[in-house]
This record gives sequence, C-alpha cells and structure tokens, in this order.
Amino acid sequence: CLLYPLRNGLKYHSALIAASTDPLTGAGNRTALNEALEHEINLAVRNETPLSVVIFDFDNFKQLNDGYGHQCGDLVLKEITLEVKKLIRKTDQLFRYGGEEFVLLLNSTSLTCATEVANKVRQHIANTVIKFQHEEVSISASMGAATFQEGDAIDTLINRADHAMFRAKDQGRNRVCADAQP
Repeated sequence: CLLYPLRNGLKYHSALIAASTDPLTGAGNRTALNEALEHEINLAVRNETPLSVVIFDFDNFKQLNDGYGHQCGDLVLKEITLEVKKLIRKTDQLFRYGGEEFVLLLNSTSLTCATEVANKVRQHIANTVIKFQHEEVSISASMGAATFQEGDAIDTLINRADHAMFRAKDQGRNRVCADAQP
C-alpha cells in the first residue's frame, strides 16, 4: 500500500535533482544558480551580510579540446568540479554557467575574502594534474569576483564578476581580478 507512493516520491525527488544539476559535472545548472542567487540576495539584504560571486573560465580550453578531444575536455570539467567542491565551504555553492564557465556563490563573504577564495581555487586548479590516456593534462583558470551591492539585480552582479574575469584574461590569464566598483 505504501510502496507505490514511496517509489513515486523518490522518482519525483530524483527528477527535481536532475532538473537543477548539470549532468556532466554534477554542479548546479544555470536554473539552480538563478534560484540560489535570488534566495541568497534576499538573505543578504535581510541580514545585511555580504554576498559574493566568483566566475571562472578555463584558459585555452578550446585548444585542450582540439588537442586531446572532447572526452579529455569532459574529464577535465568533471575532475576540476570535484576538486573545487573539496575546497569550498559546505555553505558555498558551485554552478556550471555554460561551456567551461563556472560560478561560485559565496554567502557571508566580502569581496576581499572572495578574492582570497578565488586565488586558492585558481592555484589548486593550476596545480591539478589529470591523467588522460597515459598523458598528464593540466589547465589554468581566470577568475573574476564581485560582491552584491544595494540595487544589484542578478544580472548586474553576474555581469560585474564576468567583466572582472575578462580583465583577468586580458592581463595574462591564470589570475583573479576583483570588481572595480566601490
């Protein structure tokens, strides 16, 4: 009598998780990012606590895919996702924004601390060696950090972090730049 409702409940729960998770990396997907950002912005405003985001993108990822193939690129994305999850707090969240671009959502974190977290993650990524078909592959990442400001919407916060990331790429890659807004 209880078997079918329990089974249906478990299937429903699995469907909810699948709808908010990137199938390749296991990180949250863009829909989950938008929901989490809305929730965290509301909490930050209500509790008057800082909220920061870090956007990062793997440097020269296209060359990695071209040189080793997409299987290697997929493996790098999966392995780096696992490594980043080990480095962040349990309250922090990791999302795949698209392609090889990821977002870290850091609640109760100032811009200074977000930059420190980003540097720790960036260094760990650069030092990670991934074995693919008897070869060692490594990659670096460029990162941009921004902190929620009064009047920010989800898009403006993400755009400021994205612009900071592009500054990091323009300045030579494998580095972190913080948003220049006061």
